[in-house]
This record gives sequence, structure tokens and C-alpha cells, in this order.
Amino acid sequence: PITAELPAGMTFGDSRAFGPTLVPGEWAVENAGGQPLGHATGCWGFNRTGLFIKEEGLGAAGNGKSGDRGEGDYAVMWSFAMPLPANLIRAAARYAGSNIWCEENDIIYASDSIVSIHSVKIGPRTINLPRPATVTDAVTGEKLGEGMTEINIQIDPPQTRIFTLE
Repeated sequence: PITAELPAGMTFGDSRAFGPTLVPGEWAVENAGGQPLGHATGCWGFNRTGLFIKEEGLGAAGNGKSGDRGEGDYAVMWSFAMPLPANLIRAAARYAGSNIWCEENDIIYASDSIVSIHSVKIGPRTINLPRPATVTDAVTGEKLGEGMTEINIQIDPPQTRIFTLE
């Protein structure tokens, strides 16, 4: 489910090293019960699992196993390559059952009481809220509405918008 929404043949990573590179041994991921999601090819002449997920207990909400998640139920995703592209992060968050604040590759900062968006791309945006909230523009003080589950705005780049959530 994580990689299903990603483009076929997606390649990511950087030409610069990000510190010591951890590489799982051959078949180590599979032997430990991990689920390979992609392969890594490095300059050291290896081609093995480079993106995987390992679930414990009931795992992530998106795996189809029913039941309430508790302390021992989680999933860990690991990648050989960095930085991770936004669409991969969104897909992993969706699989985990997390709120997807925005489907665009904009910069989002959010908490339980505030959300901000910064974009350099023109167009409409929808910010999905994790719960119904009273939304106020933090700069102008304009109240956008009560019980809102999403904020719909137009971006005129470069632009940053900040909203409070009550």
C-alpha cells in the first residue's frame, strides 16, 4: 500500500553522503520479517533492499489488521537513501493512519493549535485538519469558520499563511 501510489520507477536520493551509510546485509530484512519496498544500488557494487517496513504487533493502521493499536503495535520504515521525497513521506503517513495535512509538496508546520503553510507554487490548497476546529487567520484575526475539517485557500507565491485552531 505504501508504494502503490508512487510513480513506477521512482528514484530518489542525493549525490552527497549523509554520514556513515547503513546497509542491511543480504537477505537480512527478509529474514527479520521486514517487507522490502524498494532496492538500493550504491557505489560499492551492491543491489539489495534499500527501503523497507517492519511491523510489530498489529503494526500500522493501513495494513488491514483490525483492532485498537497499543504500546506494542507499530511500524518502522527505513531508507538507505536520503532525503525522502514528499510523496513517499505522505504515503507512509497515510499507511500509518496519520493525518495528511496537504497533498501538495508545500512546507507545513502544524500542531494541535496552529497550522502554517509556505509555498512557492501558485494555486488552490486544501489543508486537512485532524479534527473539527474553529479556524482563525493568525495574521489578520479573521475567523474563517467553526467546526471546520479543512481550510481551502488560494496561494499567491511566495506566500506563508498561518492559522490558529481552537
